[in-house]
Amino acid sequence: MRLAAAGAAVLVVLPAIAAAQVPAPSSGAPAAVRRLVYRFTYGTTTDLERNTSGIAQGSGSGPNDPGAASGMADSTAGLQDQGTITVDVVRLEPDRGLVVRVSEQARGRRSAAPATCVVYANTSTICDASKRINDEELTLIRLLNPAFVDPTRLDAKRHWSVHPNTAVAKVAADYTIDADASGVMRIGETRTTQTQNGRTYATYGTIAYDFNRLLPTRVHSNTIERQATASSYTTNTEETTLALQSDATVAASPTP
Repeated sequence: MRLAAAGAAVLVVLPAIAAAQVPAPSSGAPAAVRRLVYRFTYGTTTDLERNTSGIAQGSGSGPNDPGAASGMADSTAGLQDQGTITVDVVRLEPDRGLVVRVSEQARGRRSAAPATCVVYANTSTICDASKRINDEELTLIRLLNPAFVDPTRLDAKRHWSVHPNTAVAKVAADYTIDADASGVMRIGETRTTQTQNGRTYATYGTIAYDFNRLLPTRVHSNTIERQATASSYTTNTEETTLALQSDATVAASPTP
């Protein structure tokens, strides 16, 4: 199944696949859910440059009294973790929001208990505010709505844009299908987030996407945040990789 031409056959098949693989809207707990397990690695690095000019004062009369200091002082900190993220695909709501339960099992400190979220085709997510949701979990679940890749939204260059703005941030994301082999795609992502408090995040990623199963099989994402003040410059970098480990139907568990 190729999207190069975004023809009528593709447009017919997309809703058929969505109906077959996503539980229908339900007022009660479903009898079974689709369980996805992804291996992940996560790393974050913070680089801080501080202007040291004029901090140390002296006469400059000798090697032990050099006078005013000058230049920049650098410091770096970071953390690494890895493990698995489990997503139970619960149902598709009437508004086409996909209800999922996501949890993280990490070797280090990033484990997170199950939390319920609703994911939309424009990559916006609404999650239980009382639960912890890690960045790597959000990187994954925002790609899981079955209409994430919608042939009707593609332009002539197989590109589409979404703007999943929130009350506290403006978001613009662009996706381009760089390759498509019978529905197995390579998609490029650029994403910019500007928060109300003045922070800007730039995300660059690649997504291996199986259109036949309507899910990403591998994701690599880098997010960079830069902050500047009169005396310092900070760069925060997050790198996430995700790889599909299993895709199965399992008995439903109670919603936490």
